[in-house]
Amino acid sequence: MLTGSSLRIFGSERAKTESRVHGAKLYSVLRVAIGQQLRPGDNGIEVGMHALDEAADRLARLLETTPPRLAAITNDDAARRSGPDRWAPKEILGHLIDSAGNNHQRFVRGQLSPSVDSPGYAQESWVAAQSYVTEPWPDLINLWLLFNRHLLHVMRHVREDALETPIAIGGEPPVPLSFVMIDYVRHLEHHLAQILGSN
Repeated sequence: MLTGSSLRIFGSERAKTESRVHGAKLYSVLRVAIGQQLRPGDNGIEVGMHALDEAADRLARLLETTPPRLAAITNDDAARRSGPDRWAPKEILGHLIDSAGNNHQRFVRGQLSPSVDSPGYAQESWVAAQSYVTEPWPDLINLWLLFNRHLLHVMRHVREDALETPIAIGGEPPVPLSFVMIDYVRHLEHHLAQILGSN
């Protein structure tokens, strides 16, 4: 039996509103951390790089410690939904793969353009269209792991002068590329906790 192994689908308007509110609050916290409480002599980009380095370090630790924990879940348990409106662990990991793909575009485009207008995506429709629940669990783990190793590499080598590139996602107000990268790791941590629970 898996603890906390499924997640409510994100399709409701309430869930979308909560996601936007959470993003706005997190951005406010990040702005304070990297731009509004600088000590004399501090450089805002250097502080932003420090926050990004911390996020990259967290991602690196996850990529070391998480795959064995995911592999300990059987294929049958990974495909099991706890309710009709919930995702199975395979679908949660599939959603994280989709997130990696969408954010990969943002991470790269944010270094090549003065601003980026990135589309959002219908998360539950993407998960359903790809039938993640029928895909072999080890394949999903490997795809998630390798994609995130590459994203970690990109985060470690991002140009400092690109950190403040404004990225607008799905028509929302733009946020800096540094925020998108840091929030990507937070989002990943949140959903891995849904799969792994206290395991």
